[in-house]
Amino acid sequence: MVASTRGATGTVVFPLRNNTPPGVLSIADLGPDPAAPGTLRFLVTFREGVTGGSPTNFSLVVSGLVGSSVSSVAGTGTTRTVTVTAGSGVGTLRLDLVNSAGLVDQDGAELVGLPVAGPTVTPVFVQGIDRLDANPTSSAEVLFGVTLSRAVDGLTAGNFELMAAGPTGATIIGIAGGQASWTVRVATGT
Repeated sequence: MVASTRGATGTVVFPLRNNTPPGVLSIADLGPDPAAPGTLRFLVTFREGVTGGSPTNFSLVVSGLVGSSVSSVAGTGTTRTVTVTAGSGVGTLRLDLVNSAGLVDQDGAELVGLPVAGPTVTPVFVQGIDRLDANPTSSAEVLFGVTLSRAVDGLTAGNFELMAAGPTGATIIGIAGGQASWTVRVATGT
């Protein structure tokens, strides 16, 4: 656009503004965090890039669990990973995005369409750890069966800790299985 003032000519630039306020596309369950026992992760996807986001933007709908809380919010642009402490007990929880305070697009527009309910999930708890071999044993290896309250992917030796009384050098040497049933192989040490 060209403007004229008393014989002078110049160019006036008007920035285009996005008139569509940001919204939430989805809240998805990422499952338990293998590096942090007792936590769940959710992925929140926005229609466009936003800045901000904190635990106070979210609330939990909890049934049967005690001590559940939103621990942290991380990410930039169109996604945020929300980490939730599951608490204790047996039950379910749901993560909801309930307020837009601080969550704005590049034009400063706050989120619309709130609240947005996430999926209802059942946190993972260990239901049992059973010795699968004869006890006592002189074997160099023993097996333990681990039963979880629901299916989990990606368990590693780092998800377990040995509490050995007596032998030294005991170590976890393998994990097999999947879903809710895992077998942990342990070298007994000396």
